[in-house]
Amino acid sequence: MKKIFVILLLVYGCVGGYAQITYKMQLRDFNRAALDSYPQRVISFQQTDSICHVTIQSSSVMADTSLLKVVKSAVVDPGLSYPSDVLPFLEPTSLIDYRLPELQTIADTLLGNEKNVWSIIWKGLKFASTYIEVFDDSLAMEIDKGNSFTADIATILRRRKGTCSEYTNLFIALMRSKSVPCRFITGYVYYPPQITGGTHAWAECYVNGVGWIPVDPQAGQLGFPVEIKLFAGKDYPDCGIKDLSDIVPLSIEIENDTYSRCKK
Repeated sequence: MKKIFVILLLVYGCVGGYAQITYKMQLRDFNRAALDSYPQRVISFQQTDSICHVTIQSSSVMADTSLLKVVKSAVVDPGLSYPSDVLPFLEPTSLIDYRLPELQTIADTLLGNEKNVWSIIWKGLKFASTYIEVFDDSLAMEIDKGNSFTADIATILRRRKGTCSEYTNLFIALMRSKSVPCRFITGYVYYPPQITGGTHAWAECYVNGVGWIPVDPQAGQLGFPVEIKLFAGKDYPDCGIKDLSDIVPLSIEIENDTYSRCKK
C-alpha cells in the first residue's frame, strides 16, 4: 500500500442533497459484490476477455444526512440478531485478534460502557488515526510485493508503525471488541490533482437498519467518495487479492463530479 495523504478538506462537502463522483474504469481484479455496494453503485458493466469496463457512482456519506441521523441514534446490543452474512465480521482473526489483553485494556479504557454506535466509531477513529505514529515504507513495499499480509495487532501495538492497513486493523479490532461488526476494505483512490492514484485500505462498520458505513481509520474520518471499493473481507488475506498490482485500474477517468462543486 502506497503512502497516501488524503486531503482532509475533501471531507467537508455538502450537507444534504447529493455529492457524488462518477468513475469510468477498466479493471482486472475486483469483487463484484463489493464494487456494487453502498456508497457505490455500478451504472454500467461490460466484460471483454479478462478486462472489465465499468462505470460506478460513488457517493459522499457525509452528505447523506438521513442515513447519518439513523446511525447517530443506533446503540450496541450484544443480544441483537445480525444477518448471517454479517456475523463473520464480529469474529477475531490471526491478524485482527481483539482478544489480546493489551487490546482489551485499550478498548475498555477508550470506550468503557459506551453503547452509542456513533460515539464508538468516532472514538475508535480518533484513537487509531493517532496511535500509529510512523508510516512504515518498508512494510508498504512488502505488502505491495505480496510478501506480507499486513501486521497483526500485537505487532502494531508494540511498534506504533504501519501503513493504511495497520490503521485499519487496529480500528477493526476496537470495533469488534465492542460488538460492532466491522470489515476490511481494499481499493483504489483517485482524485486529481490532489490524489493521482494509489491502492488504499479502510474499513466499514455495520449498523442495523442502515447497512455498511465506510470509515477511513488513517484519516480519522468517515469514508470519502474518492475511495473506490474493490474488495471486502474479515482482514486483508480474506479479501482474496491475488496480486495487489492487479487491482490498479488499467484506465480511470472522472465522468462527472458533483462532489467538487459541493465544496465550492
